[in-house]
Amino acid sequence: MFYLKKNKIRYNFNINFHNLGNTMQLIKFLFGIILAQIATVSLVFLTGDELNTQSIIKLAIPILFISLIIAFWFTSIKNTYKEIINKMEINLQMKEKVK
Repeated sequence: MFYLKKNKIRYNFNINFHNLGNTMQLIKFLFGIILAQIATVSLVFLTGDELNTQSIIKLAIPILFISLIIAFWFTSIKNTYKEIINKMEINLQMKEKVK
C-alpha cells in the first residue's frame, strides 16, 4: 500500500498474514479432502462389482473411521492456525507499545 507523506512516497510494509495463512490452510484442508476421497474410492473398488446392503455396511464402517480421523486432523490444523495468529497479534501489539 502506497501513501504520500510530505511529498515522499513511502511503502507500508505491513504484511497481511491472515490472507497468507488462509491460503496455506486451504492447501492443508484440500490435501485432507483429496486423501479422504482417494481412500473412499479405493475402498469402493476393492469391494468388487456387486454392491448389496451387506457390502455397503462393510464400506460404511471404514469410511466413517476415515472421516472421523480427518475431522480430528482438520480441528488440529484450525487450532494450530489460531495459536499462530494469536501469537502474531500479541507480537504486533507489543511492537506498537514500544513505538
